[in-house]
Amino acid sequence: MFAIIIYVNASYFVLVDFSYLTRFLKSKQRSRKGICEERIIEIIMDKDIYWKLPKVNLHHHLEGAVRPETFFEVASRHQLGLPIANVSDSKRFLQVSADDSSLADFLVKVDRSLAVSQYPGVLTRMAFEAVEDGYYQNVKYLELR
Repeated sequence: MFAIIIYVNASYFVLVDFSYLTRFLKSKQRSRKGICEERIIEIIMDKDIYWKLPKVNLHHHLEGAVRPETFFEVASRHQLGLPIANVSDSKRFLQVSADDSSLADFLVKVDRSLAVSQYPGVLTRMAFEAVEDGYYQNVKYLELR
């Protein structure tokens, strides 16, 4: 059996039978309720299990993968005048939260990384760190965009 992990929130992930998910997505009769609960294999509450599972990431945007620490360091070095005073502010500035309810909210957060990516060496660093993060998350195949 092949399964897919669906990130739900910071507390848990859902493991779904991939063959069922494929049929569901191709179905013209899809209900608005989404994936039937009986096809959920397991709800993963333990993040240690999640980190150990091998993963494939087929659509990972580099601008959404910048580490908050890197963003803060580069923004501080170049005195960009952004509303961040530390790494915690940088996380809130970059990462999507429960308050972000639309695609536009999401895209604003992603676009913020462009403020630092224009400087020499930063794109290379972002790419390296994205691959390094994938390695530590047990990602076996990664496509960066």
